[in-house]
Amino acid sequence: MKPFAAALKSKRPKENIARLIEKSEGFVYVDLDKVRHAETGEVEPWAEKLISELATYTEISASGEGFHLVARGVLSEDYSVKGVRVELKSGNTPNRLFTLTGDIYNLEGIEPRQAELDRLLRGCKVGHYKNPTAETINWRTQFHTVDELPDGDIRFLIDNVLPEGVSFIGALSGVGKTWFCLSMARALTTGKKFLGNYGVPEPVNVLYLCPEMNAKTFKKRCKLFGIIERFFCQTIADGGALNLYDPVFARAVAELKPVVFLDTAIRFAGADDENSSSQNNNGLAKAVFTLIHLGAQAVVCLHHRAKDTANKEELTLENTLRGTGDLGAICDCVWGLRYDKGPGDQYAKESKKLVRLEVTCVKARDFVLPEPFNIQLEGFIHKIGDFAVLEKGQPTVNPFWEADVDKINDAITANPKIEKTKLEEDTGIGRNRQEALAAEKGWSFDKKTKWTRARTMAGY
Repeated sequence: MKPFAAALKSKRPKENIARLIEKSEGFVYVDLDKVRHAETGEVEPWAEKLISELATYTEISASGEGFHLVARGVLSEDYSVKGVRVELKSGNTPNRLFTLTGDIYNLEGIEPRQAELDRLLRGCKVGHYKNPTAETINWRTQFHTVDELPDGDIRFLIDNVLPEGVSFIGALSGVGKTWFCLSMARALTTGKKFLGNYGVPEPVNVLYLCPEMNAKTFKKRCKLFGIIERFFCQTIADGGALNLYDPVFARAVAELKPVVFLDTAIRFAGADDENSSSQNNNGLAKAVFTLIHLGAQAVVCLHHRAKDTANKEELTLENTLRGTGDLGAICDCVWGLRYDKGPGDQYAKESKKLVRLEVTCVKARDFVLPEPFNIQLEGFIHKIGDFAVLEKGQPTVNPFWEADVDKINDAITANPKIEKTKLEEDTGIGRNRQEALAAEKGWSFDKKTKWTRARTMAGY
């Protein structure tokens, strides 16, 4: 008899393999029936959770509507009951076959899962996996009386800023959403106060999905914030936006119990039209609530504002999140970000250089709406590893800006051919800030000629 792996590799396309189940081999075969949409690939959440828990060889069945799983273990009995969409075969019934397609769904390895298989058999026997359409279903297990609901106040992961559940961060493109959320991640993973003002009851894990950013750039930002432990991420280097129903991701969420950041959320929505209520309900909303059910303590969705809202005087829920109003409806909390316009055009331009932001909470479900505040990145990220909150009456200019301008200018004047890496070594100023600072003295950078300055600025 051919080994399992060899048989799969040698089979012809669309050919299935029927394998005799021998108990002495120590394999348990799990058959999940009618849990997957053959055309869309959508999988019922309970089946995704089960696949994630077993974390072993999984393939799609020939019909496309189910899965075959194979794990190492031995069961005292086989299980196959009408109305139950889980079937277990461990060789207890003589001369039984198990069909394999080789259409791998996630994992190729056959893993030892004795404890998980024993638990699965017990669950089947007590009725956990009965077909919901069967008359024997106990609806009472799915609904609660008021007395059965949990007591207590809203639980905050960051005091008065991030409650457990679903939150959105809305801003125009390029206004600082990722910077702001990395500041949140810093607080969550270290237990340090968010922005030096908002307490973190206890450190938690973070899963940050950022399929729009280069891995090297993302790493630099994380290092600026001092993010090291409890932090896991994916970037553009890992491919496109992750399928939020991916069983490996589901397993990570179940084990880590993290705060999940989706940067940006629309990449994970699976919706052709973000203004469509039904598409978003079946896409992003459904996936986000599945993550909460799997164990995520909070899901933070980064989302764009519509461009035509840029000149609105006041941030509101309606103009902070682009697309259908249902996005705002699913949130427990929504924060809006925009550059601090201040008293004039020069101030507004400076805000973009400094990443100086107005931060406004536009929705707070069942807790007091926090007061708006202003924060600033440049001038502080290299000093304290975070944004700083700007107090009323504090100077509107970066207190370190002029000193850094002079430092950069002196170094470039001494050597206009200096490389950015060397300039960073000599001044301690990151490469992402150097051009903005040098421009204050008329310097511009070109990879070939390095630093050059306009004659008027050079004193000619």
